[in-house]
Amino acid sequence: MRLLVALLVLTSAAAPAPFTIILGSGEKDLARYREYGYNAAVLGSFTELATYAEIAPRALPAGSPLRARIEENRTRLRGQLAEAKRLGLAACLSTDEILLPTAVLESLGKRIALDDDPRRVDLDKEAFWELYRAKYREVLRAFPEIAYVMVRTGENYSYLLDGYSGQLIAERTSSATRSETYFRNMQRLINETRKVVVDEFQRTLIWRTWDLGNHGFHARPEVYDRV
Repeated sequence: MRLLVALLVLTSAAAPAPFTIILGSGEKDLARYREYGYNAAVLGSFTELATYAEIAPRALPAGSPLRARIEENRTRLRGQLAEAKRLGLAACLSTDEILLPTAVLESLGKRIALDDDPRRVDLDKEAFWELYRAKYREVLRAFPEIAYVMVRTGENYSYLLDGYSGQLIAERTSSATRSETYFRNMQRLINETRKVVVDEFQRTLIWRTWDLGNHGFHARPEVYDRV
């Protein structure tokens, strides 16, 4: 299926101009992408490839169930990347943010979580951003074949992923406006991701501007322009 959402594409000035992205996702048979006329394919979840071994080494020890799943995901992706290269398809990984393994959240505790709610990260704590950057660095180092990283913040399906915890950037509110906290957090999330994906690794970052509600990122020009 074609990806029909508003996108913000961020690329490095030092990197070659990206080719026109005709991006497909959801098809299991990579050969079909060529039949459909795509030149790039979404090959899976970015976050489900990170072990956090450098920054939270005790959270997901070797042999633990989630670590084993992550290693399986990595093995599967290596095969997909080889097949994509053979077919001439550029590779993209996608993720919802914010999303972390629950064991990592619990391991780091108040270093990254809200003081009054250990289930939610605190975007005002620098330790969270150290962890966030480490996740992207780990996966991009492990898989240099990845050309595109696509991030979504408007929805978060972490409840479908056993062993993971997630939260939205958008606050739950009936107000027709976004708060200053929303703008600050969204701007920093984009910038922190760009610094690693684009500036450090010269990959292309695709930001899905879909947001929740009629006053979100995608629906109100003044919110989009402010972000």
